[in-house]
Amino acid sequence: MVLQPRSSYFGKIDFGVGGEPTDNLLVLSFIKGKAGWLYDRADFVNLMSLPAVRKELAAGNLKYLKETLEAQPSGKVPTTPIAVKKAKYIAKAYVFCPGREVELQINKVSRHRFANAKEAQVVIGGALDGPNEIQYTIKKLQGGTGKEAMTIRVYLMSETPGVKPAKVFEYQVEEGQKAKTVNTEVFSVEADAVSKIR
Repeated sequence: MVLQPRSSYFGKIDFGVGGEPTDNLLVLSFIKGKAGWLYDRADFVNLMSLPAVRKELAAGNLKYLKETLEAQPSGKVPTTPIAVKKAKYIAKAYVFCPGREVELQINKVSRHRFANAKEAQVVIGGALDGPNEIQYTIKKLQGGTGKEAMTIRVYLMSETPGVKPAKVFEYQVEEGQKAKTVNTEVFSVEADAVSKIR
């Protein structure tokens, strides 16, 4: 059996997007290649809404890492991504999920994971004309209340500089509302959305 090793870093993480970096968690995953271990992916965990966890990690207490499956070796070889054709429309999945973990799957191909985050990821295979499927699971993280506001969106991105993206899907939960834990929805890419990114 091949494990997928993970390395966790706690401290100031600066992605060069402005603002003063704060202490957060970055979990790096690796896979074994022919020439040795290779970088696979990085998961950024924003600890802004988990102040108790931030305090524990700053004090050297690794309890959160030991109890969080995503920070441990998986014990499984990661699945090989499905080969996809060139995307007709570039799309991004945007998630704002303080205190929660959100897993998305778009068109049964593009898989995404967000934990206590505010970020966007490119949709593998892009968006298609007409109906597109989005599946999501949402769960509360340690330290979260499960009542925080959250948003899941999918945008079509323009290849023309200065043209704003067009929103084609949105699931939003207001502060204090309960989020669906598992759901599958269909959003449609129509001519009006496409015209906004040309």
